[in-house]
Amino acid sequence: MMSHRVALTALILGTSLAGAPAAHAQSLRDYTLPPGPFYPGTSHTYSVHIPPGYDGAHTLPVTIFLDRQIFLGGGIDFPAMIDGLITRHDIPPMLTVFIDAGVDDTLPNSGTTPQNRYERAYEYDSITPRYGNFLAERLIPDLARHYKISDNPDDRALVGLSSSAVGAFAAAWNRPDQFHRVISFIGTYVAMKGADTLPALVRRTEPKPLRIFLQDGSNDHMAPEEPFGAYYAGNWPINNQVMYQDLKFAGYDTKYVEGDGSHDLQQGVEILPDVLRWTWRNYPQPITEHEPPYIDSPSAMLRGAVFSIISASHPWQPVSTQTNIATGPVGDDAGNVFYANTQGQIYRETNGTISPIGTPHGPISALAVTGDNRLLVAETTRRQIVSLDENGNTSHIVGRHITASGIAITRTGGLYITQPNGPVLYLSANGQTISTNASLPGASGITLTPDQAMAIVSSRQSRFAWSYQIAPDGTLTHGEPYYRLDTPDDADSSQIATPAVDRNGQVYFATPLGIEICEQNGRAAPILNAPTPDGAQSIALAGPNRAFLYTLSHHTLYRRPIKTRGIGPGETITPPVPPL
Repeated sequence: MMSHRVALTALILGTSLAGAPAAHAQSLRDYTLPPGPFYPGTSHTYSVHIPPGYDGAHTLPVTIFLDRQIFLGGGIDFPAMIDGLITRHDIPPMLTVFIDAGVDDTLPNSGTTPQNRYERAYEYDSITPRYGNFLAERLIPDLARHYKISDNPDDRALVGLSSSAVGAFAAAWNRPDQFHRVISFIGTYVAMKGADTLPALVRRTEPKPLRIFLQDGSNDHMAPEEPFGAYYAGNWPINNQVMYQDLKFAGYDTKYVEGDGSHDLQQGVEILPDVLRWTWRNYPQPITEHEPPYIDSPSAMLRGAVFSIISASHPWQPVSTQTNIATGPVGDDAGNVFYANTQGQIYRETNGTISPIGTPHGPISALAVTGDNRLLVAETTRRQIVSLDENGNTSHIVGRHITASGIAITRTGGLYITQPNGPVLYLSANGQTISTNASLPGASGITLTPDQAMAIVSSRQSRFAWSYQIAPDGTLTHGEPYYRLDTPDDADSSQIATPAVDRNGQVYFATPLGIEICEQNGRAAPILNAPTPDGAQSIALAGPNRAFLYTLSHHTLYRRPIKTRGIGPGETITPPVPPL
């Protein structure tokens, strides 16, 4: 019988493991997911074990083991182990699923035997949302056709080893609306397809409602003659330790166990009962986000930290039940917030009361509020910017022949306007229009620093946002790609939009990862989670006292209170001296 160590080594080296799982085969029901949109041409086999005494009438939680062939093909009876834990009431009765990585075996035979495309590294080592979406939108619905499973993410655990440990973590990280429990054995958090970046991302990002167990061996990919690691991609024990430290720093419910083993499942098999007890402890109490315990310590270094901006006790709340919002939000000095739907109907939100203003303008590409609280609207079809009166009717045209993606307003009433396919324009208060000599392909938005000495321009095509000095004549000079932002690995473009600033000079960007905040000195600092997996499409520091962060996500407007404040268009202040 092939040992679990040999089985794992065989799969990592790319050799096949023939045959169906041997262990507990009589209790497993096998299914095949046909090829679909996430992995074209690639089918997936999975096996399901139901708990002892289950009558099919009750909804069950589910634990999903990735790398089915390893967990079921190495001579270890995992279903029997789980049955024992359920019988002793150590864990709740649950459905246990074992799913393989796919193999694309649809290549045509052109006279030679083709080599199949093995998907394991592509599926598991990636940190993109693809595999999490595959589990949530392909596997879970297929399971639900055969069994009654819970749709509560607290009732779903993912288990992986080596590369599939990365797959399990990345799936939960990207889809916390679907999965809240993760077990990672000998995790490959090294430089293969980006998993080495996960610890730093975890440390900077607002914690998600996840419980994570990590295990590794001190001799994982180590050799006496290579004490710094024996593999090109990195050092497994150190990277697992760093991952654990960053999870703890961020405030996660996490645990790390390190033995003296190598890159095998031996210790994982030995401790799995305790790991499952820890992972499912206190069930069905929910797993929630919480601030790390050191946050109130006198020695806590909160500069640039997530919880220097927000509180875990104040999550996102929907502003409106509308789901077709396309533009905005922007706020005035009275605490009103404005946004528009896909037809160009503008709405005003005041203390929870929402009312339409004026008539639809057709598609709107940008909104802005002036220092005297006039609302400016960039009409896409007419390629003009108009000013509205207090009833929402057009009072006059501010600028013609302009396709605006963003508008920033100076203290003197001038406008800086980004265009997605043209230069940044400056419209002075007396109506003169000039090109600022600044042009970014895909320019998506603009804001001014608190002292209005600099302009910050974002682009949907670049991970960098630019800082420009504002010259006396209104032109933008001495541009630098000052702010480096994180972007999804699978994105064709950055989709970064809508910069905003607070009174400390920190800059906020709406991105597919959430809301990324840079310190005044340009360093990337915290990332706030978006309300939905769709990320943040736009942002504003608005509402009463400009003490709320608003964001548009999945065409719905949300807000949450923040510990700082925004700046009005007619207001200028000198921010603190940037830290070193």
